[in-house]
Amino acid sequence: MEKMEWGPELETGILEIDTQHKRIVHLVNQMQEARMRKDKDTVATVFTEVVDCILSHFTFEEALMEDARYRFLGPHRRVHELFAKKIPEFQARFEADEDISNELHTTLVRWLYNHVRGDDRGYVESVKKFLEDTKAHAQSPKAYKNNVQAAILEIQAQRQPGFLVRLKQAFFPDRNQS
Repeated sequence: MEKMEWGPELETGILEIDTQHKRIVHLVNQMQEARMRKDKDTVATVFTEVVDCILSHFTFEEALMEDARYRFLGPHRRVHELFAKKIPEFQARFEADEDISNELHTTLVRWLYNHVRGDDRGYVESVKKFLEDTKAHAQSPKAYKNNVQAAILEIQAQRQPGFLVRLKQAFFPDRNQS
């Protein structure tokens, strides 16, 4: 089995998603290297880590799609669920001392390539738009403070004096400065 290579075909253009995908690719390769060295303990450790990484990635990705109101979130979540259902079977077989590393590696590589290049491509536009809109509304604390101060000044400039101030101005015109 060859090393899985990260390339442009796996990029979504969404920094956090690409970072998580790269981590999964790294772990898949690390597991394969341990398998080639016949290092079962490392295979077990990396297998656990890759499972945790994939499942947390699914959770993150689904939350992002939900925030972006991606209209195919349900079917995408179902694809994740179907894949996640395979994990306990692999774990049980591994714990029973069955050598599943080659099958697991093949499954992970195929799934990752197909899922990222296919299913994940579907949400990219929605999520990127959501992130751009969110970023456009996000401000540094200083910019936020300046915008709030400007809004207050604008409101104050447009505001009419209250009833008591107007009454005081009407009856005591020489005391309007206080």
